[in-house]
Amino acid sequence: MRNQSSTNHPFELIGPVLNKDFQDHAEQQRVEAQQKAALQHAHAHSSGYFTTQDSAFGNLFFFYYFL
Repeated sequence: MRNQSSTNHPFELIGPVLNKDFQDHAEQQRVEAQQKAALQHAHAHSSGYFTTQDSAFGNLFFFYYFL
């Protein structure tokens, strides 16, 4: 007779996958918060203004315009 506890079930993998998705989402929120803070700081401490653009690789570019 086969021991049921030794059989792998596909549902056992859901926990690690969901945890990874949660970590990825948390990391994305942290990065977005840092980018927002950097942009707010730049606006507050300059005489020009900034705009942002995402690159195809996920990098954020800041563009500065002189007044």
